[in-house]
Amino acid sequence: DRVAVEGWLTLESAQKVFADAGLDFTAEKELAKAGPYNKALNLKASVTVKNSFKTSESYNVIASLPGADSPDEHVIFTAHWDHLGKDETKEGDQIYNGAHDNATGVAAALVMAKAYANLNIKPQRSTTFLIVTAEEQGLLGSKYYSEHPIIPLDKTVANINMDAMSVLGKTKDVAVIGMGKSELETYLAKAAKRQNRYLVEEGHPEAGYYYRSDHFSFAKQGVPALYAKGGEVPVDEATAQYRKRTNVIVRGCYHQVCDQFRESWDLSGIEEDAQLLFEVGYDLLSSDDWPNWAETSEFQRQK
Repeated sequence: DRVAVEGWLTLESAQKVFADAGLDFTAEKELAKAGPYNKALNLKASVTVKNSFKTSESYNVIASLPGADSPDEHVIFTAHWDHLGKDETKEGDQIYNGAHDNATGVAAALVMAKAYANLNIKPQRSTTFLIVTAEEQGLLGSKYYSEHPIIPLDKTVANINMDAMSVLGKTKDVAVIGMGKSELETYLAKAAKRQNRYLVEEGHPEAGYYYRSDHFSFAKQGVPALYAKGGEVPVDEATAQYRKRTNVIVRGCYHQVCDQFRESWDLSGIEEDAQLLFEVGYDLLSSDDWPNWAETSEFQRQK
């Protein structure tokens, strides 16, 4: 159901491939924007891949809070607990702690789970937290779960994913990764409005982040999946100055051993985003609605 080799092409290279196939890249792009669309290029490519494999065992962790009225219907929150492990060839620090990516998401999930457990009135639907493994190895933990679900996918209302939450302080905007994919953004917009915030498209959609975290495993199975976090517009000038200083470290430490907790981090943005996603989940859990994918999305639920 998938090609054997996948990768990215630059715009110039993509245009050449389409031209070699006798197709106009711009025209095909407009057709694709109108909805799910494919066309054979009838081209051939030669690819050589050299791999070595090793097997290991790791675990997902799952817990549910039963709903009061429709306990068989679930909203699933996800975050991945793994990172890159240890590199013994390095001098000095060898441990990839993954404090930002993704201890922040796991911490948010734990705090939200505790908050749901302490609600005086249970939501009508069940709340499930799935902390998955091996995200950094190719979304393997969430892929396994989505293909061997404990909760039937037709009873999974939505997935809300938390990955590398923002340590850059509060923002006026909320960045939606893969904006325009589903009706979950309607719930997100309402929750954001309660915080006097607004939704924006992610800063670099060309990087394909919607296809690079655990919500993608649910999306491929037709379950509406949301991935959103603090945006780029700081709430005030002090936060703007803090962002300039801290963003250099965050970017430089992505997937490096220096991704570790720092006392200097401003966690107020994570707190605000966790509250935001908590409310999105609560609204879904307290509703009879089944959010749909957008008509132009490639992830429609199977009928």
